Amino acid sequence: MDAARDEHDRRVEEATAEALVALEARSEAEQALAVATAALGETLRTLLAEDVSAERAAALLELDPAEVRRLTKTTDRPAAAAK
Repeated sequence: MDAARDEHDRRVEEATAEALVALEARSEAEQALAVATAALGETLRTLLAEDVSAERAAALLELDPAEVRRLTKTTDRPAAAAK
């Protein structure tokens, strides 16, 4: 019985460790996505400032015009140091 319990505990500890690693990877990916989204929004605002319409920018980037408008509303670039 103790061997079975030890094996169970080992599996639980292993799965917990894997989950913690996955949570850290997810957090890093979310931060990278936020930074990339802010950079894209900033660049799209540059295009719009050059008198490129949202529709034209969307066509150039193969995005939906609504997505271009949403992305251009992003105001701040997350700090890269906030990892």
